Amino acid sequence: STGTGTWDACVSCGLLYSISLPVHQSINQSSPHSFHSSTFFSSSTDIWNGNAAVQIQPPLGPDEQPLTMMRPKAILDQVDVTSLSGRGIVNIDGGDVSIRNCHVHDCAATGIYVGGPGSRAIIDKTDVVRNGFGNRYHRRGIARGHSGVYLEQGHARITDCNISHNSLTGISAVSPENAILNLSDSDLMSNGSFQLEMPALGTIARRASLTENNTMASFGMARARSGLAPSDEEDEEGEA
Repeated sequence: STGTGTWDACVSCGLLYSISLPVHQSINQSSPHSFHSSTFFSSSTDIWNGNAAVQIQPPLGPDEQPLTMMRPKAILDQVDVTSLSGRGIVNIDGGDVSIRNCHVHDCAATGIYVGGPGSRAIIDKTDVVRNGFGNRYHRRGIARGHSGVYLEQGHARITDCNISHNSLTGISAVSPENAILNLSDSDLMSNGSFQLEMPALGTIARRASLTENNTMASFGMARARSGLAPSDEEDEEGEA
């Protein structure tokens, strides 16, 4: 912890395997915590109210609005993240997350979700693959059709990542005012619809965003980055 009202967490070389992470276990507390090889389980299927393997969010007041405080921070390094009934990593309402050398895969909904003005995500050398295909584990399950990375609002910097084989888009940046995306040296391959969805030309967010030196294709093989995920070539050899 770096001061009153702050929350810093670091997860290193761990496994986050989740049916979901309930709201009361979200990263929104004022005392320091550390997770190592953690496992979270819950039976919820509501992806809008905390159903994620990891959630970074300031605490909410009685009116359900984020309280004014220093932004919560989380660092995930060499972590394997999956959620059978929800999203993988959720960073909202001004949270700050650094994701590096991670494998975010096979989540029923979106792999990484960033929302709310002021939210920031730095994603480096990470594989975000095979997310958004829904599930059949619950009576009211999650329908298929979600993205690898969904930037509704906030700022995301994605560098040297593999974002492939997700159900809907590879990356979606949504808000025309404040979905700012810096994307470089990454592979966006074989995602269901668009590899990259950006705000319309001429919008504030589009002018502030930058994409460079990326490989995007509807079909093809991507290079694994994290060291935790097999490459497409290894997957094909295993199937053979």
